[in-house]
Amino acid sequence: MLKTFGSRRSVALIVAALVLLASLAGIARSVHIVSRSSEAVESSYQQIVAAEKLLSLAQDIETGQRGYLITGNPEFLRPYAEASASIGTQLTRLSAIVEQDAQGARLARIRAAIVAKLSITDRTIELARRGDVAAARVIVEAGEGKARMDDIRREIGGFLDEQHALLAERRRQADGIGNEALIQALLAATLTLAAGGLMAVTARRTRVELTRRTGEVETARRRLKATFDHAAVGIAHLAPDGSMLRVNQQLCDIAGRDADELIGRWFETLTHPEDVPRDLASRRDLLVGKTDSYTLEQRLLRPDGRPVWASLNVTLVRDEGGAPDFFVSVVKDISDTKRFEARLLSGEAQYRAIHDTAVEAIAVIDARGVIQSANPAAERVFGYMSEELIGQNIAMLMPQTVGEHHDNYLERYRETGRRAIIGIGREVQGRRKDGSLFPADLSVAEWRSDGETFFTGILRDISVRKAQEAALAEAEARFRLAQESVQAGIWETDLTSHRSTLSRESMRLFGFDGSAEGQFAPGEWGDLFEPSDRTRANARYERAIANGERFDALLRVPLKKGGLRWIQILGQAEYDAAGKPLRMMGLTIDVTSRRRAEEALRDSEERLRVLQNDFAHLARVNELGELAAAIAHEINQPLTAISNYLNVGRFALDHLNGGADDTEALEEASEVMGLASDQAVRAGDIVRRLREFVGKGTGARQREDADDLVDSAMALSLVDADLSGIDVARERGAANAIVEVDGLQIQQVLVNLLRNAIDALVQMPTLSQRSLRVATRLVDEGESVEIEVRDNGPGIAPDIRERLFEPFVTSKAHGMGMGLSLSRRLIEAHGGSIEVQSAPGEGAAFRFRLPAQRQSEPASA
Repeated sequence: MLKTFGSRRSVALIVAALVLLASLAGIARSVHIVSRSSEAVESSYQQIVAAEKLLSLAQDIETGQRGYLITGNPEFLRPYAEASASIGTQLTRLSAIVEQDAQGARLARIRAAIVAKLSITDRTIELARRGDVAAARVIVEAGEGKARMDDIRREIGGFLDEQHALLAERRRQADGIGNEALIQALLAATLTLAAGGLMAVTARRTRVELTRRTGEVETARRRLKATFDHAAVGIAHLAPDGSMLRVNQQLCDIAGRDADELIGRWFETLTHPEDVPRDLASRRDLLVGKTDSYTLEQRLLRPDGRPVWASLNVTLVRDEGGAPDFFVSVVKDISDTKRFEARLLSGEAQYRAIHDTAVEAIAVIDARGVIQSANPAAERVFGYMSEELIGQNIAMLMPQTVGEHHDNYLERYRETGRRAIIGIGREVQGRRKDGSLFPADLSVAEWRSDGETFFTGILRDISVRKAQEAALAEAEARFRLAQESVQAGIWETDLTSHRSTLSRESMRLFGFDGSAEGQFAPGEWGDLFEPSDRTRANARYERAIANGERFDALLRVPLKKGGLRWIQILGQAEYDAAGKPLRMMGLTIDVTSRRRAEEALRDSEERLRVLQNDFAHLARVNELGELAAAIAHEINQPLTAISNYLNVGRFALDHLNGGADDTEALEEASEVMGLASDQAVRAGDIVRRLREFVGKGTGARQREDADDLVDSAMALSLVDADLSGIDVARERGAANAIVEVDGLQIQQVLVNLLRNAIDALVQMPTLSQRSLRVATRLVDEGESVEIEVRDNGPGIAPDIRERLFEPFVTSKAHGMGMGLSLSRRLIEAHGGSIEVQSAPGEGAAFRFRLPAQRQSEPASA
């Protein structure tokens, strides 16, 4: 029976064992399913992390672009450049873990949107770098880049929503599979409980322990992986020979390379050659057990050769036998720190250079007013050495009445925060070592270091400036008094903006109260003048600027209280090195009294001129009478003789009788006729000699400079031209040509022409523009000199112009008509010619030509 029982128990145990094996197989299958479910959950988690990283990089690109375009600060380009360089790698990483069947289409849309966004962003950044920010903003305002960014957010958001839903589903499935595995384990335990409670208990404990250990291992693995992959620093596992076994994304970003480029590569190939020996030496110390870890700062080289400063913390991990297994290298990008340190050092050097070389006195005090430092300029300004100042209260550099209250001021400022100078600046007095006071500009800045408050004062000695200001004020007062005493003001016009500035005296002359300077927009100053004067003044103004001449205009200014004021405006333009006009400055002079006196003088002169013309007319009549008397006296005798001879001949002819006496009578008549003819010839010689004497004179000729002759004649003739309001222009084009003439006779011709022109111009209305131009030029290929006198007077009537050079023909009311006739005879006597060109209302132009001689030609005998 025992045997049967044993057999039955064996059978039961076998059956239980079989059942247990079947249950364990089911458990193994469930564990496999649980493992696969866990891997699916891990895959979803990795996809979510990768997608969120991709979205973050896209947003960094957007932020960097916007910040750079708005501020122009190149610091915004750093996150933009880093994100642009990493986003392609991140997109590739996401593509490698995405289930293409389910998410392939969405991933393709994400890729297209990112490529389009990068293209637009790169284009706008490049435009901004070249300085064309306006064009870059036009692209941004078009909205295409924003639309692509919205596409990226929408597609990645949809991807994340789907992955979160899939993750929740996979977690639910994993929980169900785990419960199913637990049920199977419980069923196997129940079936085997009858065969062997101990086996069931052991199996259950084994399962529980296995489940716990498996969960712990999986949790630790996931935590370690997450820590490695998403650490804020770069991490690399290195084999004992220095080759990289595993790297995280942060290290890839620091090195500027993909993980595939780094795995299997020796770490020293990333290191700057100058830093490799120290790194290798430190690593050898780890291998031989000298140290457990080391920390270094060294440079890593990116693919483009650009160095990146990094802090390395390296630890050696050994296996159970104590042999080196692998290195753990933690790498942190400290480029920003290095740049900050460099800027800090540079800033300190710059501050020290400014502090030591500044012309202003610079001193630093603490919150109690104790001097901490003073620069060399402070020594020069105050007369103390730095050693005498440092540690003393700043009040020693102030007037005693101010220094006594300075500590109270600092205490009050600490309590209330109310400022009097700090951050504002003001004019103060300083006290030198010898006790003398001086004016100064003071500005104070507050700053803190290690929790303590300090003040930096910058002081400039303005003694010289104050003296100059006082001298300037005195000079301005004197100048203003001088302007007022002579009734003359100052004006200036900017020839770029055409805005005009008038001094106070100038404003008074134009009818204002003269309490302040006047500012006039373009054209406003001209509105103050009499409208009929503006055209003439503007023409002179433009000509003065174009030719570099002095501007001189006499203008009338209507006064608000009635009446007119005559203002003479003088000015001279100033030009830059290239000849561009910059400004015109000058004087405004009240010449009303002088103008009235000139008008009275001109009236007197006009009356005198009439009397002189009358006297000249009487003199010429008297001269003609004397000449006529002389001619009559000289030819009276031959004329009397001719009359007598003719009477004798007539008597002889009347008494012919046909006899022998007729022959004698005819011979007598013929004789007296011959005598009468001789007397007529004699009368003609007398008249011809008188004519030659009057017409040609007896002057000697010599070589003369044509321009000098004209200038001399102008000096004699145009004395009163300015008083008559005549604008005289002189044009020299004869190139120092020489003429052989009787200088006095040619000057007589020029004086006659110039006085005729002035007489014609003064007949014009008072406010008319009167101009006279005198020109010399070479003509006939240099063989002749032409001299022209042109006016814009009333002109000459055609019927008079044709006979103008004939004796007793004139266009003047009181003229004798002998001047132009005599002028033509003189010019022709010199081998020249004279002509006139004129039309009524268009002025007249007289031109005469004389033979020119070269400088080397001798004068004729």
